[in-house]
Formats: sequence, C-alpha cells, structure tokens
Amino acid sequence: MMHNPPHPGEVLREEVVVALNLSVTEAANRLAMSRVALSRVLNGKAGISPDLALRLEQAGVSSARAWLAMQAIYDLWCARQHVQPPCTLVAGCRLILRAPGLSSPIGTENDQARFRGRKRQRLNPSADRADRGWNPFVTPPAP
Repeated sequence: MMHNPPHPGEVLREEVVVALNLSVTEAANRLAMSRVALSRVLNGKAGISPDLALRLEQAGVSSARAWLAMQAIYDLWCARQHVQPPCTLVAGCRLILRAPGLSSPIGTENDQARFRGRKRQRLNPSADRADRGWNPFVTPPAP
C-alpha cells in the first residue's frame, strides 16, 4: 500500500519493476547498480539519488527531474511530520528563488510584489541558465 505522497521507491517498484515482471536483480543489472542498493530504494529505506535518477532517465523510465521532484516532495512531507525547532528570522533578509525551468519566482505574493518594480537583467542571456549563474534579480547599474 502506498502512502500519500508515496516514497519514489514504492512508485518504482509498483509501476516499473512489478509492471514489467522484473526481478530486483534483473532491474539492478539493467540500472548498473547493486541488488542491495536497489532493494533499499524499492523498500523505502533509501532515497532516489541524482545518480539513480539519471540512470532511470537513461533507461527510459521518466525524467531525472521527475524522480528527484518525487523524492523532494516525499522528504518535505516526512520533515513536516515531526515538530521542527523554533527559528528566528534574520532581520531585513528576504530571498526569492527562481529555479531554472520555472516560469515564476518561488516565494510568497508579498515577496514577489517587492521585486515587481525592479528591472531584471540576465548576466548572459545566451548562456545556459543553470550552468552559467543566471540571476533574475540583478539590478542594472545606475547611469
């Protein structure tokens, strides 16, 4: 039985390994990893690593981003099941992140409103955003 959200290993086990009638050993061999390591993932004892996500993508089992997103969602859900220690805000510090590939900044409406009036400039528009340090909130120098 899968939880909500399910561990990505459960999804991999039910939707790929069982659906294709593969043994754990055969699936591990196809992914070029040990049977023990794959078994730990399939049983929810270990998470989907970036390396495993890339191997799954190369094997034609969805995209690496999808696997890592499922893992992040599951990890965040697990963290929310426990009481977190109290934290204090850093005075005057607000950070808005824009992840490569997303159309809008990550943050609250108030955070986004602070930056609506600022002119955005790419450091190198032709460069790949993820690899070349693209920052959507760089303010151009004053004339």
